[in-house]
Amino acid sequence: MIKIPLSADTYYLVENRQPFNSDVNLPSSGVLVLYADDTVGECRHGAAPVRAVNANPQVPYLMGAAFDLGGVKVFVDAERNVAIVLLEKVDQSYDILVTTPAGAASYLP
Repeated sequence: MIKIPLSADTYYLVENRQPFNSDVNLPSSGVLVLYADDTVGECRHGAAPVRAVNANPQVPYLMGAAFDLGGVKVFVDAERNVAIVLLEKVDQSYDILVTTPAGAASYLP
């Protein structure tokens, strides 16, 4: 997992989720992008301290949330000037690029 700081209280977590050990029943595998806000104490009234970014919102219940090379491989948050690009998968690991939206432009379809 890597942490991408955005401010003193907010950050992205990038996590590689693969179906092995205790995660053999994952609905999908790949890279999860999570937005965290430490000012939110608990899940109430639509707020949550951590929210998954959904790579494929057409798939219900976050079952397609993981980014992967065979599907959605670029995450862009223009508002926060952050982009994450999956470059390559080697065995069960990924090489990723953390950049700006401008830096990710050449990787977009």
